[in-house]
Amino acid sequence: MSLLILAKWLIYVGTALLLGGVAARAWRPDGQPGVRPLALGAGLLLMASAAQVALPLAALGYLTPTDVPAYLQQTVPGRAVLTLLLGTALLLAGALVRWPAWISLAAAGALLWGLGGLGHGAGHGPSVRLLHAAHGGAMAVWLGGVLTLVAWPDGRLAALTRFAPVATACVLVLGVTGMVATWEHAGGVPTLDSRYGRLLLLKLVFVGVTLGVAGLLRRRLAYQGRVDALLSLEVALLSLILAVTASLSVTPTPTHGSVPFGPLLT
Repeated sequence: MSLLILAKWLIYVGTALLLGGVAARAWRPDGQPGVRPLALGAGLLLMASAAQVALPLAALGYLTPTDVPAYLQQTVPGRAVLTLLLGTALLLAGALVRWPAWISLAAAGALLWGLGGLGHGAGHGPSVRLLHAAHGGAMAVWLGGVLTLVAWPDGRLAALTRFAPVATACVLVLGVTGMVATWEHAGGVPTLDSRYGRLLLLKLVFVGVTLGVAGLLRRRLAYQGRVDALLSLEVALLSLILAVTASLSVTPTPTHGSVPFGPLLT
């Protein structure tokens, strides 16, 4: 279970580096980040996706050479991994050769659709999977943007000003998709009687603290103060939110339940 949570966390981090990095290029005045962080994100996605395939097959004892192709082609999580990797490859290629924006948007959509089909999203219809995809995309753009602000401090104040509306839009998307998905999974307001409810409460606490830090950062920015410590704290909190989210994704929901590796649906 812990390895699966780690793999899911690495997928989230890889998505933030790649997708969040590509998005940052659109609003940062200096066009950062460069190719290396994007390639690192793609590498993490490839490695963690391989774990998403290997772990359930090993747990179920399906270790013959034909099992991996069958899993990838005939199960919802397997096809989701293929879609995620296709989007990853196209998005990285688009960043390398500077494809038109609409191609990069289509590649990002494929990556997020694959991401939405992992975990609880595999056991629901397209609408719920879309919620998971939008939720993951908003988090990736938010964390990826903050990471670029930490890693490339030159022109940070100007970049922060341009990032503020992007971050606000991400928070709104996260709030709406999170509430709807929670209602779907918990059948209403979740209680603390379940592990799912307790993890969700922990996530909400981290989100609340992160929003508080973001508010302080904006205030500090308005007075032209130093923001290094606040940005680093925001990155740490967002990383913790991803860790809790990864754990939530393999935790049975109160209404639908889930096996640790997600339903194997044809």
